[in-house]
Amino acid sequence: MRVNAAGGAPTEVQIEGQPSKAEWLPDGRITFITVANGIGAVLNVTDGRTQTVLLSFQGGASFTDLAVRNYP
Repeated sequence: MRVNAAGGAPTEVQIEGQPSKAEWLPDGRITFITVANGIGAVLNVTDGRTQTVLLSFQGGASFTDLAVRNYP
């Protein structure tokens, strides 16, 4: 769900797949991993309205963790 801090009704965020290891990005988007071929192999980002695939591993590769790092 997406909730406006200023008030108003929450809206449902449509996600394709089963998200895991989600992290907020500094610009308000959320990055998360979804499963493909039985493993956590797709890195996605959403702004609460649109889901975009950033990286998708083929075969047996998968993500082991997810961290957001900001550099000055």
